[in-house]
Amino acid sequence: MGAAVVLRADLSVDRAKRALAWGVLPAIIAWFSTMAGGFGFALLMAGFIAAYQVDKRLFIWYGLPTWFIQLRFKLTCVAVAALMLTVIAGNVRG
Repeated sequence: MGAAVVLRADLSVDRAKRALAWGVLPAIIAWFSTMAGGFGFALLMAGFIAAYQVDKRLFIWYGLPTWFIQLRFKLTCVAVAALMLTVIAGNVRG
């Protein structure tokens, strides 16, 4: 199951709208990467890194514990490394 984002009651309407928009943006990036051919892997890697950077700045808004961002960093590294290995393996195999 995917992670659920719970909007805090004390968020302003503007921040709540931004949070909801950000919740959809990674899925849109992933969808576009399926149509980008070989460039799709680079788009996914950039998307994972961008998502981590945004989450690193926003996790304070949601009052999440610090272990969350540490776990998010590790998972982002694993996902980007797996995508890099896939690109390398695809190029080696030809």
